[in-house]
Amino acid sequence: MESDDGSVDGTNEIDDMEATTALKDQVTEDTVVAVLADDDERPYYLFKSSGPLEILEEDETDDFGALFYSGSEIIRGHYFDYMKTNSFKYRIIPNKLALVPAVSVRYIFSDTNGVSCRRLTIDEPTHSCILGRLMI
Repeated sequence: MESDDGSVDGTNEIDDMEATTALKDQVTEDTVVAVLADDDERPYYLFKSSGPLEILEEDETDDFGALFYSGSEIIRGHYFDYMKTNSFKYRIIPNKLALVPAVSVRYIFSDTNGVSCRRLTIDEPTHSCILGRLMI
């Protein structure tokens, strides 16, 4: 994966099914993750967190209109949108805050924590790895 600050290789150090559940607990501020999407055209979205997992104390709707109920485990942050010229190049959507279900995290780009990613590129092997993680 490549960021504004240079080249970054996307790797995921979590390999077993039990650890997949723990992925949500590894998210911190500025963690870039792939989250399972409920979308026929895109099986996953890339997302940059603005903090760790939270449990909502009251119902909340994000800037995309998704409603989350009190007691839901969520992660706040911003989606990346793919650039129309290349489906493996992404740019962050800065003006819309998103909430995602914490259990939807399927892949962590472990080497991007603390990197100020606004644009990124993933390679085919990383894309394939993410697709493989969606089945869990």
